[in-house]
Amino acid sequence: MTGLRMNGLRMDGDATRRLAELVATHSANVMGFADHLEVPADPERLDVWVRRVGGGVIAGPRQPRGRIELHVIPHSGTEAPPGLLAGRWRDADLGTLAELIARNSDLGTARIASKLIQAIPCALLGGRSVHVAYFAISRLFLDANRLLATDQVPLRPYSGSASDYHDFLRRHGDALRESLLPWLDEVNALIRDLRPPVVYHHHTYDVVGQAARPWDADAFGLRPLAQVFWQRPSLNGVRPAAAAAVDERGFAPRAVLEAMAEIIAGALAGRTRQRPSVRLDHPLMTPPMPYLGCILDSGGTESRGHPWHVIYELRKDLLNHPLAVDAWLAVIDTIVSAVDRLRQRHDPSISNQLLY
Repeated sequence: MTGLRMNGLRMDGDATRRLAELVATHSANVMGFADHLEVPADPERLDVWVRRVGGGVIAGPRQPRGRIELHVIPHSGTEAPPGLLAGRWRDADLGTLAELIARNSDLGTARIASKLIQAIPCALLGGRSVHVAYFAISRLFLDANRLLATDQVPLRPYSGSASDYHDFLRRHGDALRESLLPWLDEVNALIRDLRPPVVYHHHTYDVVGQAARPWDADAFGLRPLAQVFWQRPSLNGVRPAAAAAVDERGFAPRAVLEAMAEIIAGALAGRTRQRPSVRLDHPLMTPPMPYLGCILDSGGTESRGHPWHVIYELRKDLLNHPLAVDAWLAVIDTIVSAVDRLRQRHDPSISNQLLY
């Protein structure tokens, strides 16, 4: 799996290779570098396992110890689904498809995933068992961050037109979901079996919104530099009983996520003339997500026994150079350390959930 790019396990075919080249070119035009997943050439030698699961890649230490930590990167993939490129494609059409894939990707987060995987051995020495779940197929074809089947195979992209592949999705969408479900099952198995106290979700968004969506309060407006998500969505609109703690509504206690927002604001202060405002749930709310603990029910029972989820969006232009991504990884380390301290203060029994 040397230099894992685009396909994880490469599919054969000139069209697939050409599409990979074009996507890399488009992402480099937007970000200043080709954003793709790379893993160690010989992960076994580093005591790290990396395996392809359905349409995604999951990695972790072979002998986890210390604090279990899971990072989810669901919107960074740039692969086309098997079968889409089986027919004849003109280079111009491949170019259009590659541009769409790059425009709809959370650019910058593939490098975040790569660096997190490469740092698993070092993190282990520091008492952190880091696991990374990366979905490799483009969100044009499969949205790994959605709970509802109708949203997992999106017939309209967030940005651009689906004209070149709409018929393929309409005919094969149900079968295509079979590439997504094993990855989601594996991610939820990690949450259920390893019991990480916190799951970290990494996303980037465009400088300006590209489409109207029900959970977007400023669909075509200028995006803030970053935002954090607090309130979990509910499928049936119910909320916990009035006597229930307000924190039951959130992915994590509101005070914890407000502290995280302050950390992000402080880290970004050097990029602006004044300290930026990093708000909770604005301009975006979260749609229903498929991970354990991410849906709110009337009694809060769905969240009990599941981890906190820490979810943020960062504007893509803040990660427009490899060194900028590397600097952001240092911010992630600060966030992880701060959230861990707050978690233990919030629930002292958490020390009993660590795996040694």
